[in-house]
Amino acid sequence: MPRSGITSVYLRNIRIHRRRKTYHIRIIASMIISRSPLVNIAVITFIIIFVTLCALIKRQSNEINEIIGKLLNKPKNRPLLKTNYFKCSDYIYENRGTSSMFCLRTNLRTATGCGKDFIPHQWLPKFTTDWQSEKLQEFKVLTAAALHACGDHCEGSIGRSRVQADMYEEVVKAPFINRVCETGFNVGYSSMVLLLSNPNISLTNYDFGMYITPEIKSFFEKTFPGGFKMVMGDTRKTLPSHVKSKQTCELLIIDGGHRYEEALADYQLMRWMANKTHNLVIMDDLYCLSMFCKGPRQVWQEAIDRGELKELYGCAGRYKGRWFRGFAVGQFVF
Repeated sequence: MPRSGITSVYLRNIRIHRRRKTYHIRIIASMIISRSPLVNIAVITFIIIFVTLCALIKRQSNEINEIIGKLLNKPKNRPLLKTNYFKCSDYIYENRGTSSMFCLRTNLRTATGCGKDFIPHQWLPKFTTDWQSEKLQEFKVLTAAALHACGDHCEGSIGRSRVQADMYEEVVKAPFINRVCETGFNVGYSSMVLLLSNPNISLTNYDFGMYITPEIKSFFEKTFPGGFKMVMGDTRKTLPSHVKSKQTCELLIIDGGHRYEEALADYQLMRWMANKTHNLVIMDDLYCLSMFCKGPRQVWQEAIDRGELKELYGCAGRYKGRWFRGFAVGQFVF
């Protein structure tokens, strides 16, 4: 066939394709557009809501991309959320359960386990060799009662993340840590892990007291005599008294109020309480997209930008496909 003939056939096929495409568009438009104004308004509203949701999802994806990008020192434009990016070279261990904590490489530790949900009472005995079973059973009963009492208003805890508990264990065993200050108690999982991991520490916990039952408080005081102290009340009022006492803490855990103002106040007061020579600070609910992560995340990043905080380790947590939890370990710079 002559070249001109091939060209004419090609152009004719293009015209047919375009006509078919236009025909299909007309059919779809006729299906969407109705003679009823109410139906048209409903369709337009649905389209607007759908486009808005798509834009919101894209913005959230870009936000978590930027967060994890900073954590890994990767460019912002890399598709960090794609499954082919998170491979074993980027985090140490992967567990394909419904819940997992992605532990990203940093200079604090070289290996850690990332696992799905664990019932805390199944792994708490791991943190000690002489833990009495009756004490563990008592703690289980008390926490179950407290969680039942608060119902749907209960807040999360490290009981949902084995890797976070493992990190607490490793950090609190540092040889320079004698005194631990922690904001946020809930029902006491983190305090239990810290005290079981290092019985030689002195732990002071500051909590508003919303979910703490007298039985749990009494249990900790009897089980760890001289090693546990609970201070109830608004941390913005109770922490300054500790600052005035001039007692410093080598390990500081910030897991109190999650609004920006509350998280900022806890951070500033904890910084004043920190040992100037040797200190480690852990802040919970970072590197996640939940609403309660926004305030702590902003406080943490602003402190890094000011040069008064050095991040050593970070963890981005995913629960049932959502970036739900996270935490970071750092060091105050003086």
